[in-house]
Amino acid sequence: MRYAFPRLQEIQAIAVTVFLMAAIFLSNPTQAQDGVAGAKDMVDGAVAAIDENGWPGALSAVPPETWARLEEDLYVFIVNTDGFIVFHPNSRAIGVNVAGARDPDGYAYMQDLMTQLNSDGATGLVEYYWSRPSDGEIKLKRTYARRIGNLLVACGVYVENV
Repeated sequence: MRYAFPRLQEIQAIAVTVFLMAAIFLSNPTQAQDGVAGAKDMVDGAVAAIDENGWPGALSAVPPETWARLEEDLYVFIVNTDGFIVFHPNSRAIGVNVAGARDPDGYAYMQDLMTQLNSDGATGLVEYYWSRPSDGEIKLKRTYARRIGNLLVACGVYVENV
């Protein structure tokens, strides 16, 4: 019995250490990727396609799932540096100026994202509320984007899907 308590204390210390390490890992945006791993993968794939095939040649040069996985509520959209949508799965969105777009709470998420993407190769991340295409509900969304030339290539993920 005398040796059982020190052993229990060691186990508790290890459990607390593991818990704290997990909390630090999950709270670190670099480590946890802010829950946007799928969106980041899609953006990186789209940027690679644009880099290799040019724009808009990349659209026909790679498989459709490079641009959209609608069953996961994931889709790439592309905005030019003037704020106009140049690519979106919903063709009605193409040509719309979204530079001043705000979420229902009034947050100018697109202006924030465009500010983050102030140079070629820059990346950015914003969190805002948006209507989910699958059911129209307003949900919290994180959008990751990367700039290539004068294009801002972006993809968002609904936080509840993370």
